[in-house]
Amino acid sequence: MRSLLVIALALTFTAACEDINRSCNAMYAPDMLTVTLDGDLAEGAYVVELSDADLVVTCTFSIDSTLAEPDALCEGTEIDFDIGDDGAITELRVWDWAPAEVEIVIGLDDVELHSETLVPSYDVDEPNGKGCGERSYATEVVSIP
Repeated sequence: MRSLLVIALALTFTAACEDINRSCNAMYAPDMLTVTLDGDLAEGAYVVELSDADLVVTCTFSIDSTLAEPDALCEGTEIDFDIGDDGAITELRVWDWAPAEVEIVIGLDDVELHSETLVPSYDVDEPNGKGCGERSYATEVVSIP
């Protein structure tokens, strides 16, 4: 009878300690929205603006065969981007941002070329371990005419 009591107590203690002994790593894994720009772009000066009620991100770049180096620049928050061989921004990654809706406006030489409202479909994971915090992330593709 004593051995059953000892086993029962040991199992109860082990189950109670599982949450206490959980370890989380501290990898930086923020929410993130990625926007991929798809299309054949003409030469000129581009402005890409992403916005919601809380944040505006503005990126500029030029497609100009006379430029020695790309001139892409983004302002507004933590953002990372990829540049294609022609100097165009091909992908924008906005960190710490997972809006329910985002407006994108693309301009070419001060004329609006394209605009649309994106409704991202987010995936959720726990990159720092189970029970250590979730992050939401999505990729949206915008086709530029």
